[in-house]
Amino acid sequence: MEVITSYTVVADDVPGKVTIMKRPEEYTPVYEVRFPSVEPATQAILDSIKEKLVQIVKIEVTEILDPKAMEGMNKRFLESAFATLSKELPKVPDEEKKILAGFLVHEMLGMGRLEVVLNDDNLEELVVNN
Repeated sequence: MEVITSYTVVADDVPGKVTIMKRPEEYTPVYEVRFPSVEPATQAILDSIKEKLVQIVKIEVTEILDPKAMEGMNKRFLESAFATLSKELPKVPDEEKKILAGFLVHEMLGMGRLEVVLNDDNLEELVVNN
């Protein structure tokens, strides 16, 4: 395996470490993204926070249909997620809480981990294999 390049892409404070490599058995280069891991206990807290965010952040149908309003809704979710994380996990550094808040927004309003990939300006096309 030959590493062609590696770099970091960030979306809503969630970093993804991108590695593009050439494998002998593959016809095209392989694009791999690694994300920070979330421990099971932290994931349980995040699941609990999701339920709280649904109650805290009010969403209008018009916001979902309007891209500019969607940006504002994402911002409100990020701010509310960070504030809720600060209450639930007071000893966790702010930088980690920002990442966790971004994870929550991506899972609740976006396309999950694909949000980071969609922010990669080096990509021309995205094909997802299952």
